[in-house]
Amino acid sequence: MCPTSPPFPPSDPPAGHDQETSPEPEPSGPRYSRSSELRQSRQAPERSAKSYAIWLLARRDYSAANLRRKLLQRGYPEDQTEQALEYVIANHFQDDSRYAEQHSQGAQQRAGNARIAATLRQKGIDPELVKQQVGQLPPEEERVVQAASRFAAQVARDGMTPQLETKIYRFLAWRGFASRSIQHALRVLQNPDEDEDADGSGS
Repeated sequence: MCPTSPPFPPSDPPAGHDQETSPEPEPSGPRYSRSSELRQSRQAPERSAKSYAIWLLARRDYSAANLRRKLLQRGYPEDQTEQALEYVIANHFQDDSRYAEQHSQGAQQRAGNARIAATLRQKGIDPELVKQQVGQLPPEEERVVQAASRFAAQVARDGMTPQLETKIYRFLAWRGFASRSIQHALRVLQNPDEDEDADGSGS
């Protein structure tokens, strides 16, 4: 006996069977067009390089090297990046001397000369400017005492045990203080009057 009902429901004609087994067509262009537009917007931003550089500097200070890197990462061509840098430097929006001074002064109470100098060099500051700026800081042996003062209460309570001395030394060395400065800080922690005598205020 032949079946009386058709092999496919009326709403699904046999032609649809071919569509199920054939590969799904590639998505139409709009989705790819949007992704292409996003890539193009990163490569060629609508805002000018000059305007973007000023906007960045209004939020925080940058060294010239770091500002150049930010502009290039944003997708600005080399020539537009250099023109923007020339503009912000000429108009004193960006100044490596000011940047180095602000960074050094902000870190001087918690970092030694070696750490400050290394950080400035990593930011792309000229080595001669780094040397000049570090040389203008208060003496490191004065600053290290301030950095080590966090241990003063513990030393007064427990004394300068070998374990505590090692802990303090490592802490200050990690912050970039020189060995000679650290030794001075350890002596002051054990005998606070020594720091006063060094300043000439002792009897």
